This record gives sequence, structure tokens and C-alpha cells, in this order.
Amino acid sequence: GLVILNPKLQQSKLYYPSSFSSGADLRTIVSFNKDEVLIRSFGFGLFVFNTATKKFTKWYSNKDTCAGCMPATNNYLFKTRENEIYVSTGGKGLFQYNKATDQFLPVILNNDGNDAFKKNYLYGMDEDEDGKLWILSTDGIYIYNTNNKIIEKHITEKGKLGLLQRICFDDDDNAWVTGASGI
Repeated sequence: GLVILNPKLQQSKLYYPSSFSSGADLRTIVSFNKDEVLIRSFGFGLFVFNTATKKFTKWYSNKDTCAGCMPATNNYLFKTRENEIYVSTGGKGLFQYNKATDQFLPVILNNDGNDAFKKNYLYGMDEDEDGKLWILSTDGIYIYNTNNKIIEKHITEKGKLGLLQRICFDDDDNAWVTGASGI
């Protein structure tokens, strides 16, 4: 569930989506709209929670059965400095929120490599100082230019990187990455 903490009053309250009395397995949280946060679950899609009404208001299903439905496996949720929201998936590529249609749609690249990128298991991502997304995968790092919708680089170190899961940039724009290879 979702826990709201009030440190001043030393109180907390637990909320669950209405269709899940427990076990929604909520994970990543980003701000969404005014008074709303978007929450990624491990196996049940995405949920919108209204912080003013203290209620879950929307569920983006991950049944993968309709246009706009999320893929079954959603590994990470990220919001850029330009307020664009992306979801990395397992074997279905990268999805981006389309505010006009209120859907998460697959990112279509404007350069070669779309098939490999779309079929790969993508994990954590972060944004560098130039606004490019560094997206981790089972075989390295993809550097995605969000303006041109192209993969500028795929860093694999000849297969030595292997599975990479989380990334962050420090104040000097160095990328720090966790992975099985011990980088």
C-alpha cells in the first residue's frame, strides 16, 4: 500500500487501491498532476493517487490487451525535468505518457535499433545534464535523445556490462550504476 507520514504529528496512514485490499506491491512514485502522484506497481500497472482527497483515482492496467494498456512487466517509472513521464518495460521497450490521450504509448525511435531496444528488458533510468535519458538494460546502457527520439549510443563494453538495474548522476554529471558485473 501507500503510506503517508506526518512527521510533525508522528502519525501515518496506509492506503490501498480499492481493487487491492493488500498486495498491490507499489514501488516507484513520481508527481503527476496537481494534487496527484503516479505510482508504479511491480505487477499490476500504474496507479494515480490524489493527495488532497486521499484516494486512488485511476488505474492504468498492465493486462497488455488494449491500445494504451501497459505491458505486463513495468520495471521503472521516471519523470524528466521537462515533466515527461517514461516507463521502462520487460521486453516491450520504453513507454511515454501522452497527456492528450491519457495513455502510455510505446516510444518509436527515429533511427535503427528500434527492434533491439523494443525487445530488450529495460530497467532504471536517469537524465544527464543535457536532458538525455540513460536507460539501463540486460546488455548495457542506452542513451536516448528525447528531443530527436533516437538512441545516440548503446554502451555494452563488448558484453562485459551485463544486467544493469539502477542509475543516478552526481553533481559532476558522473553516472553511478548498479549491476551484476560489479561496475
